[in-house]
Amino acid sequence: MAQPTIRFSVIGLNHNHIYSQVNLLLRAGAELADFFALEPDLAADFARAYPQARPADSAEEILEDPSISADRQRGHPLRPRAARHCGDAARQGFHER
Repeated sequence: MAQPTIRFSVIGLNHNHIYSQVNLLLRAGAELADFFALEPDLAADFARAYPQARPADSAEEILEDPSISADRQRGHPLRPRAARHCGDAARQGFHER
């Protein structure tokens, strides 16, 4: 039986290592759905690099999307908000929806 595709999104583009993380997930077969950044220049660069990803209007839009798999980094400022949106799975780390 085929594994379900993992859909992921990116919130915040202030660190360039996000590109290698996204590339790793894409090579593994995951689907980049959308992204959000407050900085228009960073968002424009990311959009050029990943035209398949849709720019989201807010971080909340991504956090509230039930089709996105939860992959929340420990200690990240969005973690408490992610936990509220995703429940126990976000507190535990990664899960598939």
